[in-house]
Amino acid sequence: MKQYKYNFITNCSSNDPFQGCADIEITVPTLWQNTTINMCYGQKIIIQSSGSLTLSNVTITRMPSTPSTNCPDLYPVNLWDGIQIMGTSQINNIQLGSLSVTNNSVIEYSLNGINSTSGFGKIEIINSTIQLSDKLLDVNDSWPFSLENEIIEEGYTSIQSPSLCGSSTLNTNPEVTIINSNLFLDHLNTLTIPTSQFPQIGLSLSGVKCTINKSNIYNNSNTTSTGIVSERGNLKVINGSRIEEFSIGIKKLKDL
Repeated sequence: MKQYKYNFITNCSSNDPFQGCADIEITVPTLWQNTTINMCYGQKIIIQSSGSLTLSNVTITRMPSTPSTNCPDLYPVNLWDGIQIMGTSQINNIQLGSLSVTNNSVIEYSLNGINSTSGFGKIEIINSTIQLSDKLLDVNDSWPFSLENEIIEEGYTSIQSPSLCGSSTLNTNPEVTIINSNLFLDHLNTLTIPTSQFPQIGLSLSGVKCTINKSNIYNNSNTTSTGIVSERGNLKVINGSRIEEFSIGIKKLKDL
């Protein structure tokens, strides 16, 4: 009988043979270009607050999905974990704890996409693609926050009194910029089944400024899903950007 085991569909019993690769840690400003990087199952790229990573024409993907020698019927999904940013700092006016994905780079087959739970410098996705991933972005800034007065979408401006848009009061407000890029949400993790109460989320943004410009966010997962969830921040979707095939396109949560 076939059963779900980790991220595998298998009809045999075996220890997981696809783990064991050390995480890649970025502690200084780093450039990767014109290469393909194959990540192990569960492996992370960790950007420390003292580092930054720029990808230029780089593909970050999984290891080849081949059968296990211990269990020939085992075909792993082989999702690597994702890119995690561990905070931010500033040296010589250079914002660190940052990620730039540029020049036709591709991030694919990751479980958690690009994520940060403790703040970050900036995230740029320009002329690039994120695809075949269970999450695209899940990023948060820390308190405190101040209020702003606008939510801007394509052809629409809403002035609220008092405003429900918040942003960081730190000297460097964390920003996410997505330009001329395509982001595709998929559902590859067999351990979770999204529901209307707990939907799959493409972009989860808390306390950040996000601009989506001439870009597209698609849902390929065929599950209950929300394109963007934003709270305590500022979101702009402009210049013909599209959010398609989601149960909910944009969900705005509380700001304070």
